[in-house]
Amino acid sequence: ICEAAEVKHADVVVLGWHKPLVGGAMLTGVVHEVMVAARCDVAVLFDRGFDRIAGILVPFLGTDHDRAALRMAKRIAENVGARVTVLHVIAPNAASGSETREELEGGAVVFKTVEHATPVEAAIDESRRGYDLVIVGAGRQWGLEHRTFGPRAETILARTAVSLVVVRQGVVQRR
Repeated sequence: ICEAAEVKHADVVVLGWHKPLVGGAMLTGVVHEVMVAARCDVAVLFDRGFDRIAGILVPFLGTDHDRAALRMAKRIAENVGARVTVLHVIAPNAASGSETREELEGGAVVFKTVEHATPVEAAIDESRRGYDLVIVGAGRQWGLEHRTFGPRAETILARTAVSLVVVRQGVVQRR
């Protein structure tokens, strides 16, 4: 998969997700191998039966993978005219919550800042407010890190009711 993407000069590889045969981890096997080896961004779709994309939520803490998730959201929004909400989660008492709105080609972007002690819980709570798709960067901040042993902390994947895309920035773009 990675070789084909490189030959085709792909800027993103999109994979579908299937329930693992062994164990309960969601980002393992071939999906994990492609995510860590691809030179381009990799997106994994957890399809929970959406038939339209009008509202996209992008939880954001500022990591490289979060920025890759923003690129994916922009790409989708520009193609389907969806509204994108970027949820910036900050620590309690860091600043007051706020919301601003900007226009994006084909749709709108809302920047929402919320205070929450647990960013994953803030994202799960916000995802229940009428979104069709959540696009989240891969990484430990969202409980999305590969673990060979030990408990799995893929809470956002397990508890988000809408379809979800996990995005990992490609190795060429990483610092």
